[in-house]
Amino acid sequence: MFLKSFIISFILIVNSINPCFGIKTEDTLRINECNNSAREFITKGDYLKADSLIDKAYNLSVQIDYKTGQFNALTNKGVVFWYQDNYPKSLEYYFKALKVAEQIQNQLFVSRCLANIGLVYSSKNDFKKSLSYYQRALVIKQRIGDVKAEAIILSNMAQIFNDQGDFKNGLDYYFKALEKDKLLQNNDGLVALNLVGIGSIYKKQNNIKLASQYFDKSLKIADSLNDKVLRCNVLLNIGDLYLIKDEYKVAETYLLKALSISSDIGDLNNMKDAYRKLSELYEKTNKYELSLINYENYMKVQDSIFNVGNTKKEVQLEMNFEFEKQQAIETLEQEKIESVRKAESKRQQIILWSIVSVLILVLGFTFYVFKIYKEKNKINLEITHQKHIIEEKQKEILDSIYYASRIQKALMTSERYFDKNLNRLSNESEIDS
Repeated sequence: MFLKSFIISFILIVNSINPCFGIKTEDTLRINECNNSAREFITKGDYLKADSLIDKAYNLSVQIDYKTGQFNALTNKGVVFWYQDNYPKSLEYYFKALKVAEQIQNQLFVSRCLANIGLVYSSKNDFKKSLSYYQRALVIKQRIGDVKAEAIILSNMAQIFNDQGDFKNGLDYYFKALEKDKLLQNNDGLVALNLVGIGSIYKKQNNIKLASQYFDKSLKIADSLNDKVLRCNVLLNIGDLYLIKDEYKVAETYLLKALSISSDIGDLNNMKDAYRKLSELYEKTNKYELSLINYENYMKVQDSIFNVGNTKKEVQLEMNFEFEKQQAIETLEQEKIESVRKAESKRQQIILWSIVSVLILVLGFTFYVFKIYKEKNKINLEITHQKHIIEEKQKEILDSIYYASRIQKALMTSERYFDKNLNRLSNESEIDS
């Protein structure tokens, strides 16, 4: 059986906080008054009047861009749907409230939303997801010193352990929550819920005496607070206790009272439990027709709470929220990517200029090598030219030598001729004499 009244504590807002500048005080006071009055009607189970005030507060908050007013109104709306066991709608408004809280970076509001979402999943028996959201909320509450919220979350986690049959941890967390409650004033509602939780565990452990003591204490507090939801829950537990004790007439009285209250305020969850327990009671008293009727009613209410369409819609709501959140993250990532792109572009420019510099060096080296090659070629040409000159000089010298040789030969021929003629003349002279 789920304990519902503690959700009210998640939406207590410090009305003096006004994060929006330039807003008239009269407007914020009107909005806060509407939200506070709506919470009072929610506690009394008058959801129609609460809805009217919530819509008025939200519309005015949107007009003047008052984020705190929007957050409170959206949260109150989620509470109404949760009380009516409309879990998809409840999640829808809690995720909307979480979006506003994250936009204004208000950790107090964020933690409230996380706790509320955890509560909805707990109501759906999705305990793993519920504990995950509760743990995230608890970390923030401990960091900011929100003792009242710590007590609520500890109580809710105790209820999960209770539902899972982990009674040791359940009692441990309930008593931890009561320790936190002692530090607070005007906290009877939370105390009563923890007393109901402790009593329910003792009931499951067949410790009837202790269970009865804790239920009686919580019922007195519920009556003093005129909290119909809390009273309905306690009546169910007491009726179940008498059912265990086989005191069927007394049990029937308490269970019928619980069914009447839950029907009046549209509390499907407690209505479902009342029908189930009445069916069990009538079966034990051999009133099989009444047992069947109540069991059929139990199944109808059960189906209306946990239908496939609701489950799909809840998943979609969470996905939508995560998608919007992911878009915001992607926007930041895109900015980071753009920054990285610019850095990369600059790096590419540096690389490009480095490559250009290397090319210039390569070209310079190539030019230097080419210049050396050209100078070497010039030297080779000069050497070849000098060689040609030397060869020409050598040829001229050889030609001169050949010419001199020919002259010499010519001279030698004349000398022989001269000698011949001289000899001839000499001979002729001798003959004459």
